[in-house]
This record gives sequence, structure tokens and C-alpha cells, in this order.
Amino acid sequence: MNNSTSEFKIGLTQEAVTHLDHTRKWTMFFSVLGFISLGILIMAGVVMTFSMSMLSSAETLGAVSGIVVAIVFVIIAVLYFFPFLYLYRFSVHTKSSLAQSDANELTFALKNLNAHFTFFGVLTLIVLGIYALVLVGWLLMLLLS
Repeated sequence: MNNSTSEFKIGLTQEAVTHLDHTRKWTMFFSVLGFISLGILIMAGVVMTFSMSMLSSAETLGAVSGIVVAIVFVIIAVLYFFPFLYLYRFSVHTKSSLAQSDANELTFALKNLNAHFTFFGVLTLIVLGIYALVLVGWLLMLLLS
């Protein structure tokens, strides 16, 4: 290994290729479903924004709450766009890799799969941290009351 960049050689069995292909199909399904869900989320945000501003008795309050709802929905949609994009890229590049037996395509596909799970891992840690803070706050309120 005198090269500055070393490669770990691994051969894929036909069974491994079959599993990758099946995984690719499911990840394509979930990524497309995710993109559709994001579209529905954005449309729901638009509908809620207009309906809140129309139903509110105080025009200023309704407009402000509608804008807040729209901003929250857009933030959520943008936040979740990236993991679905990573999943989609994994599927597309895995298909290309399997069709052409291209190791570089498979490397890029796995990089995107890693990014997908890293995103959700970090998000999970953030949510668990928020849960812990809420639990501690709740317990403090119970003890101090």
C-alpha cells in the first residue's frame, strides 16, 4: 500500500447485488413518497394560512398567525427535503452502479445513504434532548409547586 489513496477491495456476490437492488427499489418508493408528502405539507400550509386569515375575527391577528403557520410549514418542508433527496440519490446511483458495475457510483450512493441516516440520527438526538429538557422542566415545576 504505497499509494497515497488506498482502496479496500471487496467483491459483491449475486445475492448482495440482489439485496442492493431490492433496497434501491424501496428507497426510491420512500423518497418519492416523501417528496409527495412535502408537496402536500406545503399545500396544507398555504390552505391553513388563507383559512386562518379568513376565519379570524381580528384581521391583524389572523394575518400574523397565518404567516407564522406558513413559515413553520416551509421550515419543516425544507428541513425534510434533504433526507428525501439523499434517499433519492442513493436509489438513482445504486441503480446506475448495478447496471454499469461502477464502484464510484456505488460509493456516491452509499455516501448519500450515510447522509440520510446521519440527518435522522442527529435529528433524533435533538428531539431526545428536547424531551429531556421538557421532562426536567416538568419535574422542577412539580417539585417547586
